[in-house]
Amino acid sequence: TEASSLASPASSASSSFKIPSLLWLIQRDFLEGRSVDEMVKDALRPVNNPSGDSSVEHLNQIRTHLSSAARNYATLGMCQPHLERTKLCELSPQELDPKYLNQ
Repeated sequence: TEASSLASPASSASSSFKIPSLLWLIQRDFLEGRSVDEMVKDALRPVNNPSGDSSVEHLNQIRTHLSSAARNYATLGMCQPHLERTKLCELSPQELDPKYLNQ
């Protein structure tokens, strides 16, 4: 499968692809009491796959590749733009939280 053809970053010395620098922007209300760095590390941690599901295997390989860029990323937590998030596309910039605009 395509997922199983992905080599791990450590064993892929011949690979010419290098993961670029990444900037993770996380809306603070998704943090659930964690720091932004903790949330990103949790999101990149491979999950158990006892059933051998190929989709989970593929996602875990992606997580492993992104984790290999750990020294090459930064994280930033952002406050939410407005309490009515379902209407964000309809709001003008003047209606957004000033703290959000000044981040």
